Amino acid sequence: MTTDHHTRRDRRAPRALDFPAIAAASAVPGRDAFVVTALYLATTLALTWPLAAGLTHDIAGDFGDPLFTSWVIAWDATHLGRGWWNANIFAPHPLSLAYSEHFLPQALQVVPLYLTTKNPVLCYNLLFLSTFVLSGLGMYLLGRELTGSGAAGAVAGLAYAFAPYRIASIPHLQVLSSAWMPFVLFGLRRHFATGRIRPLAGAAAAWIAQNLSCGYYLLFFSPIALCYILWELTTRRLWADGRALLCTAAACAMVFVATVPFVLPYLELRRLGFSPRSLFETQRFSADVYAYFTADPNLRLWGPIAQAWPKAEGLLF
Repeated sequence: MTTDHHTRRDRRAPRALDFPAIAAASAVPGRDAFVVTALYLATTLALTWPLAAGLTHDIAGDFGDPLFTSWVIAWDATHLGRGWWNANIFAPHPLSLAYSEHFLPQALQVVPLYLTTKNPVLCYNLLFLSTFVLSGLGMYLLGRELTGSGAAGAVAGLAYAFAPYRIASIPHLQVLSSAWMPFVLFGLRRHFATGRIRPLAGAAAAWIAQNLSCGYYLLFFSPIALCYILWELTTRRLWADGRALLCTAAACAMVFVATVPFVLPYLELRRLGFSPRSLFETQRFSADVYAYFTADPNLRLWGPIAQAWPKAEGLLF
């Protein structure tokens, strides 16, 4: 009887014994996170130098989208709750802020700084730099969680934060604001592995931040996140677990409720006759198969030679 009891207990050994490295990575040491954050910050400053020497008056990229985005951030910081969607452009047309991205999550990150300095360029530059650091940190956490290796996580963070495509997107803060995606997946992974609510709440908050940071990623990433949730529920056989289903449904509902109010003004513009991009424009500004063999000329190693098929928004490699 005793032998049989021990046999049953061995068969029910914790799953962590099958993946000891991943189990050890369940709690990320603060020192390691600090070290990789410092690494990503140093890499960011080196990559964008001399921007750090002129944060208050220089600007990354060009004088088009970055200056417009700086204005949007300043508008956000000073007009929340006071005709926010009806910005002081294109009068008398309504909802003019919705003619582009609203950048609310980015603005909320720098509201105290803007109210103190009244310098939208400084705020923009700090947000710009932070996109690289946060992207690296988020992917580090996810990579370490999946592999159990801090080194693998650090390399994954470097690859994600400084991918060649991001160099071509330097003038577009919304496109650079992709940091929240790995945080979402990290939180979901921790929730399904431990059953704890806190990682799920963090994943939901990061998902909301990602949805509101960039309309493209709202459409691109949300289906991926939903598919990942379905995959976790299926592979862990949680479809009969009422608590797991309830928690997951509540988190998804929270994301939906928080996102919809920021989508409605864009739908209202369509109802008012605001024309979307034509099919020709969509094709012109979309990547094609050649984009995977075309690089930004600012990439020193292969940028000058991978220029056979250059086109707007078509530099991916």
